[in-house]
Amino acid sequence: MRNYAILLVDAEPAYHAILAGLLAPRRGGVDGVTTISAALATVRSGSYDLVLIDPVLMASEGPSAVADIREAARAAAPGGMPAPILAFTGDDAVSAEEAHAGAELDGALPKRFRAVDLITLLSRWLGADRVGRRASPSADGLSALLGASAATAMIERFYRNMDEAIEQIDAGADIPPIGHRLGGLAGTLGFSEHSAAWLALQDGGPAVWPTVRTLALEAIANHRASGSARANTAPGA
Repeated sequence: MRNYAILLVDAEPAYHAILAGLLAPRRGGVDGVTTISAALATVRSGSYDLVLIDPVLMASEGPSAVADIREAARAAAPGGMPAPILAFTGDDAVSAEEAHAGAELDGALPKRFRAVDLITLLSRWLGADRVGRRASPSADGLSALLGASAATAMIERFYRNMDEAIEQIDAGADIPPIGHRLGGLAGTLGFSEHSAAWLALQDGGPAVWPTVRTLALEAIANHRASGSARANTAPGA
């Protein structure tokens, strides 16, 4: 059961897969459409807690696009309280909200976002209690199947593989096969967010690589930090 619902309006379907993968462990549902007209029809047929929309699509439909979606959301929302509408933009994190503040939007999320940026934004607009915490990765499940040391080795190898994949793509390697390989490995290990992001490269390729790259680097850094923390608290450390 979905705890909250988000509508993504963007011409690149791969972003829908990435967001859906990131939010599924937090009981968030993401519906994706690629046009303003589809967004209007979707909002009229169901209630959403937040709308993310590509400003490029807004510009192609004229200045009334946001107002039309907001009015449709107001009519469909319980109690007449419309969902906040945020730009899902190619602008960087520093300028995103400032750049779209005058476009009748409530805020912005840069397309090159970290997972923590997304969760912080959703907590701000929806409430931290609704967004909640994600389930732990599948280390415990792997340990039960393989034993603790083998499970730890597999997970370490996965993060090394992500690091190597970033280097390969940055050096000009073909993106879709690498995305397929890493996405499949992540899925096998139970890392649903990583799996969705890397598999999205099969369709999105260069368009979504900056986002996947940022998410992967964030995950690698968090993994290394947690490993250092464990080492520092180990007996005799």
